[in-house]
Amino acid sequence: MSEYTTYISEFLGTCFLVFVIVSVKHPIAIGISLTLALYLTSGHLNPAVSLVSVISNKLEIQELLPYIIAQGAGALLAYELSLYN
Repeated sequence: MSEYTTYISEFLGTCFLVFVIVSVKHPIAIGISLTLALYLTSGHLNPAVSLVSVISNKLEIQELLPYIIAQGAGALLAYELSLYN
């Protein structure tokens, strides 16, 4: 996977998951969306998980900020989209 593809998948995965959590609010739907999002992305979806990946040397420190930006932007877009739902 290329560098930008990873960040785009984090953005879309986080956006999808947060949208389902904010809009649907059903535990089964949240579980299914979490499973799908983890399957389709690199599996972080959360800045805390990205930070732990850096601490455990599974992710380079210079990749942390782009991950956090992608995740934050995805969450903000999901929130904005949920306002129109």
